[in-house]
Amino acid sequence: MDDNLCMAAIAERTGPLEEAEFEAAVHRINQGRLQEGYQRLGTLAKTTRDDRLRSRCMLVLGDVLERMGDLQEALRAWSMLADKPADRRNDIDRRARARIMRAFDEKGLLLPVPDFPPRIQLEITNRCNLRCLMCTRNQMTRPTGDMSFETFRRVADEACLEPGVVICLYYLGEPLLNPALEEMVAYLCANRRRSGVNTVFGIQTNGMLLNRDRARSLLRAGLRGFGFSLDGLEGDLERIRPGASYSVVERHILGLMEVAGELGIHDLDVCITKLCDDPAAPEVARFVERWRPRVANINLIGISKVEGNAYMAADGTIRQVGPPDDARPRHYCGQGSRLLVHWNGDYAFCCPDVNGELRLGNVAERGIREVWNSPEINEIRRRIQAADYTGLPPCERCPHNR
Repeated sequence: MDDNLCMAAIAERTGPLEEAEFEAAVHRINQGRLQEGYQRLGTLAKTTRDDRLRSRCMLVLGDVLERMGDLQEALRAWSMLADKPADRRNDIDRRARARIMRAFDEKGLLLPVPDFPPRIQLEITNRCNLRCLMCTRNQMTRPTGDMSFETFRRVADEACLEPGVVICLYYLGEPLLNPALEEMVAYLCANRRRSGVNTVFGIQTNGMLLNRDRARSLLRAGLRGFGFSLDGLEGDLERIRPGASYSVVERHILGLMEVAGELGIHDLDVCITKLCDDPAAPEVARFVERWRPRVANINLIGISKVEGNAYMAADGTIRQVGPPDDARPRHYCGQGSRLLVHWNGDYAFCCPDVNGELRLGNVAERGIREVWNSPEINEIRRRIQAADYTGLPPCERCPHNR
């Protein structure tokens, strides 16, 4: 969140004295006088009879509390707005709900669980054109296939009504292999226009199939969020991701940006993701130096070292992952802040549940909200928070809990 609060985004027409007091309080906050602004907003929230102004005050009070480092109290402030019945929520209340979703997405089960998943990961296919050494897809034993448009539609119709939800059109597969991707993107854009809810969505791709024609097709359909899994420069990428070519992926990323310019698109969001064993390693510095002038977002994330997989260590060597050290203490894993849907419509609790062993049903039988608030998923959460993974096979094997 920006340090300065956006006055344009929260400006409303209320009584001139109350509006002046609200603006004065926000001005003090933007000057860094957080406590003074907080107190003035708190008084205004208690005394005003204007429901929308009260919502605006509570929204900003939560923002201030977050900036002061008290996220739990910020959640309390936002929840006073977000917990209103849906038919009584105004647009300010919906923004508070989006803030709660964002916080849970970042902190997971360390925070109270919202009533709807902040992030939904749709496996529109689990087929892939590469066989990357470190991918958990190497542990996948379930059948391969593409998500049908009907299964996709069931999820989209429910998710697109919820403020703050992010839809990820990928999981264990290359999304560009699904020929219905453009249709799915266009449907999400149409739902966004109909509902008035600005649902965020995007793909994560290895980039090998994104030639200029496919880039143009996806951009015209409405896709703006493109994440690229690019885990090394020349030579390294080919070793880590057999079947990939750095020169091809580089050409496709730059071609995407060129095509967006030709189409007059100015809101393209490109993120380069690199898995790395050590963010301070020289090869990571070379990678960042190469891409920093080209893209705005570079995401360096740790490698999930799953037994049986391999990875590139900081010294450039390829290493096999052995069994975990059971002597190390288990701890809360941080998973559970999203809901996954496999290509056949089966729900999955988390990314490490590669084969859907934690049974939660299918989208043809149960909606997202029902599953997210079900006794079964709440029991899984309780066990995870207690670091009790006995009888939860994916959790027992998962490297995140150690």
